[in-house]
Amino acid sequence: MLIITLALADDKIPITDPSFYSDETRCPDSLIEHVFRTADPAREQIALLKERIAIMREVGKKLCDVGSSDFARASSMTDVV
Repeated sequence: MLIITLALADDKIPITDPSFYSDETRCPDSLIEHVFRTADPAREQIALLKERIAIMREVGKKLCDVGSSDFARASSMTDVV
């Protein structure tokens, strides 16, 4: 959660906005990799990061399709995914 807070506050990256992270032009993979980087450069990156990014984009597009940029509200909808 600290990583998300830093991305939002310090880097001004709207990583919780589905319309942002589903758009590969506005939010390239390299930016998502930057947000979810390890605190210790000597450690390995998150396992299966490319696959997780693909899933994140798919979910973001679905959230945008149902007209919800609010993940908390959309997660309570049973027919979203």
